[in-house]
Amino acid sequence: MTKDEVASNCRLFYSDFIKGVEEPVRRRKKARFGTLGRGVDEGPDAVTSALDILAGFNRSACLLARNLAACLVAVMTAAVLAGVFFRYVLNNSLAWTEDSSILMMIWVAFLIAPYAYRQGGHVGIELVVTSFPKPVFRIIRIITNLVILWLLYRFMQEAVIYVMRGFNMRANTIPVPIAFFRTIVPISLGMMMLIGVELILRDMLSLIDRDRDHDLADGPSTVTPE
Repeated sequence: MTKDEVASNCRLFYSDFIKGVEEPVRRRKKARFGTLGRGVDEGPDAVTSALDILAGFNRSACLLARNLAACLVAVMTAAVLAGVFFRYVLNNSLAWTEDSSILMMIWVAFLIAPYAYRQGGHVGIELVVTSFPKPVFRIIRIITNLVILWLLYRFMQEAVIYVMRGFNMRANTIPVPIAFFRTIVPISLGMMMLIGVELILRDMLSLIDRDRDHDLADGPSTVTPE
């Protein structure tokens, strides 16, 4: 049996399985709501509306974080060049350039992480999963994002403690509590948790409403396997 025949048989099996599961549910919905004058699609429509609100917030927050990260990269570059100029040309080193550059680099990494997560910019190996049928691919991705959400939740617990400890610490050359610079960690984790919820909802709605694609136009939810 060739690879195409195996894939075709898998798709047929999945289609028959879904029909067998959905038909009893459809009959119960029709018996329950058919005489009430309401459509049975109000639930998915409500979820879609909630998804649109969440997606709008995530999109705006990610763009703001990305632009702020770009500004910090420019400031960090200027600080490094100023430090080099003062040290090797004027023989008068600036003490604050090294600490400030390190802190800005940390902020850049955590600011751009949510944007990269939403756009699918993080490293991933999809050699195997992309060969599966679209519904199976979505289910695998839902499971993956659920695991990511759990990890982000655990990291968030540690991040709060990490920030609280920083109130008693100061940078060597910057007279500001180190907690101020550490706040970007829980902020970034919180943004990624919201993005994870959005991506999960997109895949779930695409599984329920197979006549409409709920994927991001240029994000990780763009499904290519047939």
